[in-house]
Amino acid sequence: MAIARELRLVADSIDALAPGQELRQLVAVGDAFAQRQLDSLSTGLPELVATDWVSGDTVHAYFAAAGPRPDSGAAVAALPPDSGAARHGADGASRDSAEIVLERLVVVGPGGRAQALYRVSREGDEAGRPAINYTVADRIILILSEGEIKEAEATGEVRGRYLEPVRGSVGRAAGSASGGGQPPGARSR
Repeated sequence: MAIARELRLVADSIDALAPGQELRQLVAVGDAFAQRQLDSLSTGLPELVATDWVSGDTVHAYFAAAGPRPDSGAAVAALPPDSGAARHGADGASRDSAEIVLERLVVVGPGGRAQALYRVSREGDEAGRPAINYTVADRIILILSEGEIKEAEATGEVRGRYLEPVRGSVGRAAGSASGGGQPPGARSR
């Protein structure tokens, strides 16, 4: 088991790549399961869909330095993550390892063994209820930004469900959802 600030990862074998004591990549092999921590979207949701999770034969979790601090220059942000200068602000001070964030998850499971369930916050929904996306494929890539999944790509035989909460009247059934379509930013090949 490996636990990062945003992620809990369980598998038969886990390898961490952390040059200079900065986490860059976790690779989990053999019945791999990764789950993000509870967040504001979890409120009021059933346990099954309260957190984002992925599972498959192998899970690759990629981490990167968070965006530049307000006082750091744009030149530092443009540097490759492996450069020594990218680990320092404009003032030359070392960045705290707490500024490392989950950037991308790649789940592999040939024969449709890669699975992902994630919540999609919906702008304009006064109740703040998220849509739920569940995908099964051979390979799933999830791109994150500021802690939210911004883009998803699935390859192989892709199956799944996209459930969006019913909007409008409070009198409608709370568990009602409509399926179909793809969530914003989703692609399949």
